[in-house]
Order: sequence, then C-alpha cells, then structure tokens
Amino acid sequence: MKPPIDSKFVAYGGPNFAVDTEVRGEIVEAGGDLLIVPQNNYLHLCRPGNFRHPKPGEQVSWGNPPQSCYDQQREALIAARPVIKCELYAVGGRPDPSGGASAPPSVIEGGTPRPLRVGDTVRLRGLYVIDYSHPMYCDGFSTSFGSFMVWRGLYPTGYVHTEIHPYGYFGVELLDQLSPDQQLAENHTFVAPIYPEVYDSTYGWNKLWGVAGNMVDNAIETTETFSITVHGPLAPGAGYDRELVLTNVAQYGNPPVITKTPSGTTDMSVQVQISGSDIMNPSLFTATFAIAWMPLMNVTYTPNPLPLDMPVTVTFAARDARDGSALNGLPVLFNGNQVGVSGTPFSYRFQSQYKVVWISTNGTRHMIRVRVGPSIAVIVRQAGFEDFLLSGLNYAGVTPWIG
Repeated sequence: MKPPIDSKFVAYGGPNFAVDTEVRGEIVEAGGDLLIVPQNNYLHLCRPGNFRHPKPGEQVSWGNPPQSCYDQQREALIAARPVIKCELYAVGGRPDPSGGASAPPSVIEGGTPRPLRVGDTVRLRGLYVIDYSHPMYCDGFSTSFGSFMVWRGLYPTGYVHTEIHPYGYFGVELLDQLSPDQQLAENHTFVAPIYPEVYDSTYGWNKLWGVAGNMVDNAIETTETFSITVHGPLAPGAGYDRELVLTNVAQYGNPPVITKTPSGTTDMSVQVQISGSDIMNPSLFTATFAIAWMPLMNVTYTPNPLPLDMPVTVTFAARDARDGSALNGLPVLFNGNQVGVSGTPFSYRFQSQYKVVWISTNGTRHMIRVRVGPSIAVIVRQAGFEDFLLSGLNYAGVTPWIG
C-alpha cells in the first residue's frame, strides 16, 4: 500500500488534520524550512531516518551532475544528532500558514521580534507526518545512498523520517522566553501504527514486482511504547506528594496505557503505550504533561457550619490524601495553641464578633454591622511534614444588619 496522502505522506492529525504536535529543540538550519535537533523528551517523534546521516560521497544516481547528499558544514553542526525537518508547503488538509515564505520565522526576545537563528532553542507546533518519498537530505531514495537503505531479500527499502509539516510559521517561540510553568509543562503526541520503511521507488526490481513506493508491510509497528521524563517544580514543603496532571487531552482510536514512576526529587518517569493497525484511521493520543504537588493530608471537621456563642463538640478528621487512611492523634492548633487532636472530639466555644463598615448613599452615611465568627488560623500538625493550614472555618448564624 502506498502512503495515503499524495502517495508520499502519512499524517497524524486526527479528524481534518486539526491536531498539532509539539517539538522542542535546537535549530540547526533556518530558512522558511527548518531543521531542529529535538530534545531528549521528543525523540519519540523520530523514526529511523531521523537518526541517520549521509556519508561523504553518497549521492542520488540521477541528475547531471548527480545530487550529493552530504554537506560537511551541516553535518559538523548537527554532530550526528537526530534531526526533525519542519516544512511549510501544504499537506492534506493543512495549508501553508506562511503564504510561501522563504525567510526564517520571527521570534520574540526580550519583547522585541527578530529572525530565528541557528542555535536558538525553540518550541514549535504543526502537523506530524511521515515522509515516504525521500530521505532527510536528498530528493529520493537510491541504492547509491546506502546510509538510508536496507535490503529485504532482493528488494531495497529506505528508512523514512518524520516531519512537522506544515509547522506554525507564526507561532515559533524561544524556550527561554516562556514562563517557568510553560517550560516545565510539555505537550506530547503518541501514535500508532507506524510503517518505518518504504520500498525504493526508483529500483527496477521493485518496479517490476509492483512494490515501488509502497510502505513495507512486514515492517509495520502496531504497538508503540514511548518513554518521557516529566519535570516538576520544587515541592512547596515536606507534606506534599507529586502528581501527574494531564490537560489539553485529545484521543482518537485506541486509548493509551500510561504508567508513571516518581524519579529524582521532582520528576516523574512516564511510559505511554499505544496500539493501532489502520493507517487510514491511526490511534493518536496527545496531552500536556505536568507535575502538581498535592498536600499529603485532607482535613475536614464536624459540625460544619460551626454554631456561634455556645459550647460545641467539634471533631477534626485528618486523612492521608494518597490512600484515604485516617491520621488520628495529630495536634490541632487554633492560632498556635493546641485545642485537641485529630479524630477525637473536643469542646470549644466560637465567640462571635462584629465588624463595622460605613457606606454613603445619596449623601447619607450608613453603618453596616456584620456578625461574624472569630478569626482562627487552624493548623493540623504531623511530625516530619509540613503543617496543614486550614484557610478558614465556616460559621452558622452570620448575619448583617444596617443601622
């Protein structure tokens, strides 16, 4: 089977090619089209052709003179790292967002726009595609371009590469200009199935047997497993536990299986497995991955609301937020003074007070007296953990009147 878009591309963009894929990395070639070395967390977007590089002397066999695939200056800059190509011309239902630009996109640095430069580390988004028509650095597959070729019996096949195509020309951002939260929260896209090889469309034997330009069925990968590390901010205190938070979620086809393990002091190692078998309707999962810190304790109290100006028996219940288990016997403090322990009822009188506010209407001043409960900072203390601070208590019988 040939690639479904122009016999050249497979696009992973969901219905109507509307889903964007994000990549972050270093720009190593900057024009209207870009080459970007992805950061480690985005290597899952690469296929074998993204990791391979031409050797000196390799060239495609047509043209006069034949087209060289090796560029010494480019290869020195890339330094054997994987590369993702970012192009602008339309693919499938995605038009060229730039209108045919050949100049590098503009980025904002310190509030001032400037052209994108080689060496910039950026975040960009666009349509995630696999290109089956040529290797990364030449116009077509050829047996004389061996770094990107493999033989399956008598049939030469080529390793394909992924692209962001078209990419959002007007949405390229310098990574160091993002807020700290934006730098930590990353959007990732995972897809299946993937055909990582294509039959060389120029080789006579492939043409004779009718497979030239076809995706290699025997190479299909129907289940993909990807690993990323989600980086988190520092914990606000000892009484918190990290939690993986997914936002901006879109899912088509089979749902993924996501596993997670705490890593280091602030991070989370995440593994995403996704399966699909229909290249015309591939499975796709995309989400923004971030770390949030959640308090280890949940605290409630009864009765709620609390009556005023009378003795009341009150109980503060503390529970471990991770498994719901009771945390009894923890000191409960009102304004720094212990009044009881969690899980055990104790008696207390919540004395009401009045606050006075003056307002003026039509030249006449009115005094508003509001009956409120006492101002109490409630702390539940657990040895070795951050104090749990209850921001306020809920009181019954709070009534305003105008005098």
